[in-house]
Amino acid sequence: MDNIEIDMGKTKKFYKKYKDFCTCLYCEFYYSNIKKYYPNLCKFLEEINVDPVKPFELSLPYLDDLGNLVFPFAQYLVIGKADYEFTYYIENLSINIASSYPKVNLSSDYFVLEIANVIFDNKSLNRELIEDLID
Repeated sequence: MDNIEIDMGKTKKFYKKYKDFCTCLYCEFYYSNIKKYYPNLCKFLEEINVDPVKPFELSLPYLDDLGNLVFPFAQYLVIGKADYEFTYYIENLSINIASSYPKVNLSSDYFVLEIANVIFDNKSLNRELIEDLID
């Protein structure tokens, strides 16, 4: 991939140790469903040693007009260097370098990949999740 340099070993090590998980209903839904609904995205992330079920940051989701659950963004930390001109497309998802994200105290250079508009079909949603979003 042009415009990015990934330290595969350090990225893999980061995700093995990464345990800062949100346990809210929305995040748990994302963790449980990302591999099922976006296998090609997950394959891409796994190829660069990023664990797809361990997002660094997830946005608060909302229900769109069709009742689909939309996460406006999902962010994944990668050890290495990146040009902010990087854009990649997989499964109708746009992957870019994030410009805003929580800071991390790491001794290595890092960047954050941001995946825009991760959508889960309304058929995959459970009643509890929908009721929580509507309230």
